[in-house]
Amino acid sequence: MTPLMDKLLRQVRAGKLWLDLDDIERSVRSQLAELRARQGCAARAAWARLEATQYAGLEETHLRRFARVFVASPEDRKRLIDTGLHEAPEWVPNVVSVPAACGSPPAGRERFRFLFVGTLNYEPNVDGLRWFCAEVLPRLRQLCSAPFVVRVVGRGLSRPLQRWFAAYPELELAGYAPDIELEYREASAVLVPVWAGGGSSIKTLEAFALGKPVVATPVGVRGLGVEPGRHFLSADTAVAFADACASLVSKPDLGGSLAAAAHDYVRAHHSPN
Repeated sequence: MTPLMDKLLRQVRAGKLWLDLDDIERSVRSQLAELRARQGCAARAAWARLEATQYAGLEETHLRRFARVFVASPEDRKRLIDTGLHEAPEWVPNVVSVPAACGSPPAGRERFRFLFVGTLNYEPNVDGLRWFCAEVLPRLRQLCSAPFVVRVVGRGLSRPLQRWFAAYPELELAGYAPDIELEYREASAVLVPVWAGGGSSIKTLEAFALGKPVVATPVGVRGLGVEPGRHFLSADTAVAFADACASLVSKPDLGGSLAAAAHDYVRAHHSPN
């Protein structure tokens, strides 16, 4: 939208301009190019690289014009400074509502419930979920003696992808959820298997705030000052992701300790106060 600012400023008088920068788009598009290349989609990867170049030009043209620029992660702040796009960007952490007490795991359930939350016409979410199904689920089936289900919450899933995911009996495609907090509270653990994105992950913060143990890729906790093994379980391969999920199924105390530490962290650093 920033290029529209030029037309607007011809008609109105403006003082100093501020920008809330959601993502550094050149970075996100470059990550998407890598995802598509790994999927064997050469043409779509080339298109994302072209978009990254175009966004880089827009950022170089416009970002320096703003008196103040706000970003959601220290990584984005450092990147803007290192690339010379802005001399003093300001880090304002994302916040979520944090209950006073850490939630307790659902009692009396026959199956362990993993939860995935995300808009399902957003490419990094779809890619992460497909990777989980194709690469992680087969090993997780072998590791888990107890039954489990993966509940997928989010709108926007296309019919072809619905048919593709229907081949995995562990998946529950819930679609849009009017009460997302209820979905978190009913979950045993939360999955964040994403490999591209910017800022910091709201779904990870929501899970922490509501007292749920999280298994995430490094991108899934980007911009958060959390420690693997203390606040969440980190996994950068399919084998590690499956092993982490299986450990939560077999060790309820592990999930409880992770959830408590993550809840305290979010309350201290990402609550409205």
